[in-house]
Amino acid sequence: MSEIFQPFYLATFSFLFFISLIIHFLFRIILKRLKVVDVPDGEKKIHRMLVPISGGISIMFSLVVIGSIYLALSYSQFLEIFFETEPLELTNWNLDIKTGLLFGITGLIVAAVSFFDDVLELPVWFRFMTLVLCSGIVIGVSDLSLTSLGNLFGFGEIKLNTIISPIFTIFCVVGVANAFNWIDGLDGLFSTQVLIVSSAIFYFIGGNGIFFTIFLIAFLPYLLMNLSFFGKKNRVFMGDHGSMAIGYTAAWFLISASEFEVINPMTAPWLIAMVLLNALRVMFKRALLRVSLYRSDREHIHHFFLDNGFSKGQSLLIVTLISIFLTFIGMIFEINQIAEYVSFYMFVSAFIMWSVLSSNLKRRFEN
Repeated sequence: MSEIFQPFYLATFSFLFFISLIIHFLFRIILKRLKVVDVPDGEKKIHRMLVPISGGISIMFSLVVIGSIYLALSYSQFLEIFFETEPLELTNWNLDIKTGLLFGITGLIVAAVSFFDDVLELPVWFRFMTLVLCSGIVIGVSDLSLTSLGNLFGFGEIKLNTIISPIFTIFCVVGVANAFNWIDGLDGLFSTQVLIVSSAIFYFIGGNGIFFTIFLIAFLPYLLMNLSFFGKKNRVFMGDHGSMAIGYTAAWFLISASEFEVINPMTAPWLIAMVLLNALRVMFKRALLRVSLYRSDREHIHHFFLDNGFSKGQSLLIVTLISIFLTFIGMIFEINQIAEYVSFYMFVSAFIMWSVLSSNLKRRFEN
């Protein structure tokens, strides 16, 4: 199917996975000894054990390390000498090596700052400004930003000028990062959302996006540990710092895919539809109640099912199936080149339907 699956690349990626796995276990040991763990509270945090919150910092650190190793192998001509082949580019969508690693490095900064926020409970604005500054760095260094929203309303393509483009791009990155953070409230839910969007992106890039593949290699050890593949005693959680950093990185992957015409601009929201619909509903609800957008509550989609008698496993399965369905709609629209304004109006309709349905069902269950 792709050059990625040739034996020497599989061997290289296996080696990088081993390095990533070691990094994840080391961070877990360190943070457990430092007692940086997630404590169950029976309400929002519904797990039963003290679990280190090392996932996010491990993923982003692994991404930078193994990305740098692959880059070093490429520049040292290691692959040409020992395997008699040329190294693959880090992506197949014109995203150069420098920009790909820039995602990882700035994502690591986001993870590090958010990690200290997890531990020290820093002001909300501090994390917000970190996201803004890191996004600004990516835009300034790579000159990558959203320049077109496509034919969003059916009246022609909406182009963003040099002033609006970076501002709107930063708004999208900050929004998506926070949306991913809000969906991380049930064991396995965040991981499944990342896998769903990763699978969709991987489908559209045809398996040739090496830097994206490296991201998956950095993420896979966390997934295995989070799902207790190495036993419950070796479990780890993402932590707010991790979900924020992964959301930040995912936003940049989707922006680059849109800008390099791998997907249409309106396809990107569908690929993370569950994450966005959950966040939008919570934001509107909190705005109507005139409370802080960052107030902790049980208004998220997984809480809706948990509070109405579904088990954690059942809730995870239902939300995952809905998410797959919504993402599949976006993929069908993209594959069949459905008009972008049709896709947009369908997305808005999905949000309205979910908001009305969830509110009505919640009132019925409460009565």
